[in-house]
Amino acid sequence: MVSDLMRKRQARVEEIEARRVRASKLPNEERTSESESDDVFENAIDGRDKSLLEGVDPHFEWSPMESFQSVEETFTPERTGSVASYSTPYDAFRSFWHDDILKIIVDETNRYASRIPSVSLQTSWYPTNTHEVLCLFAFWMMTGIIRMPLILSYFSWDPLLRTEVFSRITTRKRYNNLVRALHFADTGASKAADCLLTTG
Repeated sequence: MVSDLMRKRQARVEEIEARRVRASKLPNEERTSESESDDVFENAIDGRDKSLLEGVDPHFEWSPMESFQSVEETFTPERTGSVASYSTPYDAFRSFWHDDILKIIVDETNRYASRIPSVSLQTSWYPTNTHEVLCLFAFWMMTGIIRMPLILSYFSWDPLLRTEVFSRITTRKRYNNLVRALHFADTGASKAADCLLTTG
């Protein structure tokens, strides 16, 4: 069974590498169009876009629109966006996620964790803190930069997937416990708990 998995993984790696080699030999314009057509082809295969095409006239033709009159936009010289200046991205982040909000998250997460009727969680759980919640947020932000097929892959020791920075932030077991217990409000106080208040 392990050898089958290794063969499949190796075949997938070789397929990706072959695509990369083919793409590197194409002119820049063709690289983009080929990857876009691959995406369209894959979507057509799995049928995800079928509902989008229902009710669309397949014989649609574009026609000129003589009645359209463009209007030039006038811009004012004042800054209408954010005027706050931050010395680091962390400072900008903390301006929204300040200590008061993080304290609520920590308190509610610890409270909810104590209510979870799971022996495995209760034996391994210890109270979280502001630093650990910030590390969890950092973990999630980094998953947007370093893409993996599964959350489990971020903790993998497989040489093809291994990325040590994630295991330095937290262990897989602690990550699972935190995600399971993460709360932003006390749902135990209300009879009809709003599912938007929880993540686990």
